[in-house]
Amino acid sequence: MSDSLSPERRAELIELVQALYDERISPEESARLEEWVCRDEEARWVYVQYMNLYANLHWDKTQEPELEQTAPKSVTEAFPSPILGFLGDVFRAGTDFLSRPPVLTLLLTIGLPGILLVLLLVHIGSQPAPELPVAVEPLQRAAVPLAAAEVTRMHGCVWEETEAAVSAGTSLAGGDQLKLRAGLVELRFDDGAKLVLQGPTTFRIRDASGGFLSGGSLAAAVPAPVHGFTIQTPLATVVDLGTEFGVCVAVDGTAEAHVFAGRIRVGTRALKKDVAQSFQELHVGQAAKIHLVGAQRTVQTETIAWAPERFIRRLPPESNAGLSEPRILFAHRGDRDPATEGWRLVGNTREAPKPEGCETTPIDDRGTAAWSIDDRSQRYGAAYQIMDAQGMKPEVVAEAKAKGWVMRARVRAIGQQGVGDGLCYYSFWESKREWCLRPMIDRDGDQCLLLHGKSSLGSNATVKIPDSRDRYVDYEVRYDPRTNDADVYIDGKLVATGYYKARRSRNMLHFGTFKDRKCEARFARVEWGILGP
Repeated sequence: MSDSLSPERRAELIELVQALYDERISPEESARLEEWVCRDEEARWVYVQYMNLYANLHWDKTQEPELEQTAPKSVTEAFPSPILGFLGDVFRAGTDFLSRPPVLTLLLTIGLPGILLVLLLVHIGSQPAPELPVAVEPLQRAAVPLAAAEVTRMHGCVWEETEAAVSAGTSLAGGDQLKLRAGLVELRFDDGAKLVLQGPTTFRIRDASGGFLSGGSLAAAVPAPVHGFTIQTPLATVVDLGTEFGVCVAVDGTAEAHVFAGRIRVGTRALKKDVAQSFQELHVGQAAKIHLVGAQRTVQTETIAWAPERFIRRLPPESNAGLSEPRILFAHRGDRDPATEGWRLVGNTREAPKPEGCETTPIDDRGTAAWSIDDRSQRYGAAYQIMDAQGMKPEVVAEAKAKGWVMRARVRAIGQQGVGDGLCYYSFWESKREWCLRPMIDRDGDQCLLLHGKSSLGSNATVKIPDSRDRYVDYEVRYDPRTNDADVYIDGKLVATGYYKARRSRNMLHFGTFKDRKCEARFARVEWGILGP
């Protein structure tokens, strides 16, 4: 018997057999199953085994005295295929026998698998060889397939087949396949999970809770309430338990799974009928390789070094593509001490020593280097500032107003639900106007942004940021000297224009926690620079 069925194709065959037994198989699926059983010896073996299983289940039901015996419907009534029709007749005849007295039924049931196999082989041997096409046409879905995922963003995409290219906003159903030669594609599944496919990659949507990665790399971010999102590969099954993780598959089917946050369950996929699957749980900072070993080609799991840098987890901003890049003058990045980069730690709203109850420290936030400001003061908060004497001199501000400037921050806010002025903030003040980024946490636990002042969204507008619970968000403000106001971007997308607030103050840059808030702000990046040369 040939071992021609991959785990993926075996699962598809079982689904077709189940549909045949449940009498919900479509004409196209019936034709595919018939052609498959005719030409593949192992497919015939799987078919007979599952029909035998269904017959045994039916026999068990006939032994329940309280249930009324009814003859099953004939599969061949709806699909009079010569081969499947014959198999359906055999199956129906077997179930009719099983409805007879227990002794005779038991004897027939014991011999049923052999009878089915012999009759099947004899009948197939008497049939003329079918004319098979060179390539089997894929199954056609229903006229209105249920959407399982959506393409949300793309970056530098090159497709293996031009006619199979997709665009942002395209809905994808179960069975749809993406063959990406180069570039990045972001997918959002109906259950809230997000994937970033990194070309070259081939990925097939299975349903709203996962898909099949046959080659390439992907990074998955699954919100905490969702469990069970599954990525299958030729050798492995990766099940999410509320986390972020990456999966890559080599040409030979070898798979790797790396956990960025939370935990996952990794299982080997059995290639042979007599080999059981094995499962292993991985936590943040752990990784495993699933590969074939030995002459018997058994699937094994091996612990390997964690390498999150191999995966691209977010797409770069595209909405501001074409805009000039800033000349960064003042910055704080990662876990560096801001005080060594020109920032001064003060109490919020006044120049004072660090307030009691506030801790500042470097932190490795699940693979992201950041600086944490943990504010327990409940009074003033704490912030790092750069003022006139430290570099925000009038000539610097004058050049920025003439050319335009950019203020960027990558922030994760942890604390109570945000109200008023926000949990943490990052701002730039000049003599007449002020621009503040003030993230908050909404009732759903996601971040939202307060635009303190006027903008195209109105006065003191709040911008919701879906699926931002427990992750970093990229904020950006770009000042336009022609209009004396600014545009606001969140994760690379333009969300508001015409933003500013009137103010009288000294020139200042400022980032930290906000007063009267018990929270922790984590800053992975803080930048301010002037546009143009």
